[in-house]
Amino acid sequence: MLYRGFLYPTIRNTFGIKKAILLSSLIFSLVHLPSLDILPVNFINGIVFALLYERTNSIYVPIIAHALFNFCLITLVYLFS
Repeated sequence: MLYRGFLYPTIRNTFGIKKAILLSSLIFSLVHLPSLDILPVNFINGIVFALLYERTNSIYVPIIAHALFNFCLITLVYLFS
């Protein structure tokens, strides 16, 4: 909710859609930084979540996508550990 509800719209109103998507995705990936290996995945996720928000104009769609992504990761970790 912080990224798509506040941060992204604020950046978008200041810099436009493309720059807002990239900048908010960079911030998203840095905040979710457990290691440098996962940085590109989180950056791409940030882009996808911002595009979903932009396309649907709903904060719930990227929230659901984020939850599904996390569920898949947790499931994979559980299955392979």
